[in-house]
Amino acid sequence: MKRNNKIHLFFLFALTLLMSSCETQIGTAVGAAFTNLLTGAGFRSSSGTEAYEALKNESMAHSGQSPFGSNCKTPNDALEVIGTKDSKNFSAIKDKMCTCEAWGTCDSKSCSCQMLCPKNFDILNRSKTANDDSAENSLSFTNSDGEFYAKYSDYTGFCWGHAVITQRFNRLAQFLPDRPRLGADDPLVRQRELKSIISKINNNEPVDIGGYKNLKEFSTDPEVKELLEDTVKKNWARNAMSTQGLHIVASGEPNPVEETKKLFDDIDFRVKHNQMPAIVINDMNESSYAHTVLVSGTGSTDDGKRYLCIRDNNYAPERSYDCKNKMFLNADGSLNYSAWPYRKIGKMELSYTENSNTVEQISNLQSKCASDKGCNGLF
Repeated sequence: MKRNNKIHLFFLFALTLLMSSCETQIGTAVGAAFTNLLTGAGFRSSSGTEAYEALKNESMAHSGQSPFGSNCKTPNDALEVIGTKDSKNFSAIKDKMCTCEAWGTCDSKSCSCQMLCPKNFDILNRSKTANDDSAENSLSFTNSDGEFYAKYSDYTGFCWGHAVITQRFNRLAQFLPDRPRLGADDPLVRQRELKSIISKINNNEPVDIGGYKNLKEFSTDPEVKELLEDTVKKNWARNAMSTQGLHIVASGEPNPVEETKKLFDDIDFRVKHNQMPAIVINDMNESSYAHTVLVSGTGSTDDGKRYLCIRDNNYAPERSYDCKNKMFLNADGSLNYSAWPYRKIGKMELSYTENSNTVEQISNLQSKCASDKGCNGLF
């Protein structure tokens, strides 16, 4: 479809939506539709894919290399040095050791900046939670929480926004519970700093968050929760009013078998390289019933059937934990999802912002790491 046709599609769709009040979920999408139309946001772009493929090649070229520099020792090395009879001193030695890996405890004098701040997917190891689908690493509210959508009489879900914000926090946020909470003694300062954190997250920038143990605790804070719910809604609107969002609800016709298999291969690579990609699916017979989820793992059954571990924001995190929700690839190329026992999956696509967001996040994380580790200008 040519760009002009895409613009006309947006324009006509947005005009239709204007008949609705802005207090409805449909009304919430109207502003995003016009923003996408006027700014060009929401259109598919090959630039992000090209940059992602370059990162992929870089990561594959460095796979299998030792994460340890010449001046670092692993715990096993230390045990060999002190000997079994001196193992009581192991704790003291371990505390003095450093690690030469992405965001490791070494500085640039002990190991290379290329190890500490790699320009590839390894940099996503910052939070050590990139593929952690536990409740502690999740938002405190689900896409189905009644309080979340109480004022929307036409609510159908903010799943795409929920998935994107969860993914961004998992990749970009470092929680530092021993530090004081931001603006703890000044409500105005606190509000400004909380908004700054969320703004940076939305811009794919890394953030340090003091005073909270994890995402669940952070998003449980009433003031934080209100801000996060608002940004989830806005992110949903931007994505739902994209060309992909409109395309996915227009047809439930399944992808060709080979295309689906390649998509499984791609998702498998992403999961194994510190990513938890977002995918969009719909119902074969009711294409407007669409849903966006995160993929936290991959695997195969004993008889060779491949599956994806789905982190579904419609449910409490405990229901998704440890691959309780699975999406299976059948021999004929069809898909079935354990959380949709009465529905048949039609289309499945990678979220159209997945590549561009990942590339931008890696660049920003690498810059943050270089600053923290004294690596600026040393690459």
